[in-house]
Amino acid sequence: MTPRKRYFRMADAVGHKAWSNDELAAIVRLASHMHERWSRDGLTPEQANTCYLSPSDCERLSGKRRRDVAVTLLERLGDVVEMSARRDGDVLVIHWPKFADFQGLGARGFPETRPEIAPPVPVPDPVPDLIIKKESRAPIAARSQATWLTPFGDAWTAQYGDGSVMPYRQASRALRSLTLIHGEDETLRRWKLYLSGTAVAFASAEKFKQGFGQWSSAGGGTAKPQQPALTSAAHKPFPREVETQRATPEQAREGFRAIREAMKG
Repeated sequence: MTPRKRYFRMADAVGHKAWSNDELAAIVRLASHMHERWSRDGLTPEQANTCYLSPSDCERLSGKRRRDVAVTLLERLGDVVEMSARRDGDVLVIHWPKFADFQGLGARGFPETRPEIAPPVPVPDPVPDLIIKKESRAPIAARSQATWLTPFGDAWTAQYGDGSVMPYRQASRALRSLTLIHGEDETLRRWKLYLSGTAVAFASAEKFKQGFGQWSSAGGGTAKPQQPALTSAAHKPFPREVETQRATPEQAREGFRAIREAMKG
């Protein structure tokens, strides 16, 4: 006998309905409860459309602790879904006519178990003659045809060596604005001067753009002031023979006496 499926369906449209959170949660719990009854108790599709909820079932499916609030919420589901709810003493009877059809419970064309997933088709090994070598992950400008940016990249490589590649994407933004204003030849000339006077760790097209006017000739840029050497005259210590002379006791008393006389006068 084919085992009954342990999952239930929920329409995609519930995510777009103007339902409250309580209504949405109650509908999902109710669908799970009705499908579990069908799977566990071996009900027919017609029997699965109707369920009988005890007071504790109402509180559990509605998520409410007060019994009257729980029953009222489940009864209100008939306003948003095609179902009916009626009280039979302490039992709430829910009838959802299209539940079995939508879930495919024994209906024609709806299997009761999940379809088996076919194993993946093995991918044949590539023919050796058709193997294509992967293209190296070189910069875009280096792999494409020569552009206005190519001479700037060549100047970078010529200055810093074959193993160093200019960051084309970042450099193109700053260098493009300079070439439009000053021309490609003048910008390239100053770019070479900038590279010759800058270490590779500090080379940047953006910094070159900010100090463009300083690189009109070789040795451009702003030189940092050098600190005076410690051996200069300003840092030489006083000779040891230069010492402060101390006054004798007689000179000190004479000085105090002169101060007192001046204060009296």
